[in-house]
Amino acid sequence: MHEDFTSIVNRVERYFKISSLLCSQCGELGHICNGQVDITEKPEDYGIHTKEDWEKEMDKEMNWIIENRKAVLLCLTKLKKEWPESCKSLRYVLSLQKRNYNWRN
Repeated sequence: MHEDFTSIVNRVERYFKISSLLCSQCGELGHICNGQVDITEKPEDYGIHTKEDWEKEMDKEMNWIIENRKAVLLCLTKLKKEWPESCKSLRYVLSLQKRNYNWRN
């Protein structure tokens, strides 16, 4: 699947936003906070109403990210100012995926 750079950046940022909907402290769905800025988007803005919805959406997006690994890694420089911890975490996850599963991409 060929997508332009801006589309990839937007999709990865969407993934970061969705991942930020679940509080790492209490495990509840809420508004987005990326550690830098509170964003007013809510789970419902993404069609997410339950933790199960959130998990399905995260799985779908992570599968896309893994399939588009090279392009995603290239776009992280564009997102690292606003999403520094998310970019760092995603780089780490993708490095594990490549090592553990010997991804061809």
